Amino acid sequence: MLTNNLQMSNPVEVAKGIFHIGARDNESGFHYNHYMLLDESQAFVVSAGHSVNVMSVLEKFFLIAPVNRITHAVFNGSVAQIGGAVAVMEEIVLTAGGKLAVVSHPRSSHKISFYCGLRHESFYHVDTNGWKLTLDSGRTLRFINSNNLSFPGSFMTYDERTGMLFSGDLFSAYSFGWSLFANDFYLPAMESFHYDHLPFNQLINHTLDGLDGLDVRLIAPSHGSIINRDVAKYTQALRNIRKPFTAKPRTESPLINDPLDCFKAMEERSFI
Repeated sequence: MLTNNLQMSNPVEVAKGIFHIGARDNESGFHYNHYMLLDESQAFVVSAGHSVNVMSVLEKFFLIAPVNRITHAVFNGSVAQIGGAVAVMEEIVLTAGGKLAVVSHPRSSHKISFYCGLRHESFYHVDTNGWKLTLDSGRTLRFINSNNLSFPGSFMTYDERTGMLFSGDLFSAYSFGWSLFANDFYLPAMESFHYDHLPFNQLINHTLDGLDGLDVRLIAPSHGSIINRDVAKYTQALRNIRKPFTAKPRTESPLINDPLDCFKAMEERSFI
């Protein structure tokens, strides 16, 4: 049985065929979680790396499988955070005889392409592929729009086979007393993170509505701990956060009474 008393210098299997390949960061309390899904001949990496720790991520991957098995990698974050990691991972996979598709959204991929020199064919755009990816084995990964929480083009990844949701910044937390799996202290840490770093409550709820109908059994955020029980409790806690919309709208706008309507209008016009 998995516990929090784990040796984090090695990959840890957190669900069948899914490994945590991140590391502790006790100095900042802002732990970067990275995950690898191993599926027969393919490997799918989620939160594939930060510019400062991509080699650590790859070293852990080497302990499990040859690097040329990595066929897809999700990079969620600002170009400043992930730009170097994208370029390094692509070069290593290509050198090993593999081919890497960067799973992304056009709102972020054009910046990654510009700063990292990736070609258009290096990307797998979630919006033009029906918001899903079917691996060679038939396993389906679904992508859920996270409405720019908290970077343009952000999205979540859901593995139908295990019920694991790779949630990005949603469900994340700061924690100096970090553990791989959420403990009794995680809920207030998660609430504090969302109140301080994510937008108003209506947008969080709008994003959570995208999970309706999915059998989410585990939640793996980009920061903080993996939620492996009481998923509904944590979801409801996010819905209950009462963070007001504080930006002062233009008085001539017909949408000023509902900030979520403002967001929807901007989305329809492709402003965000």
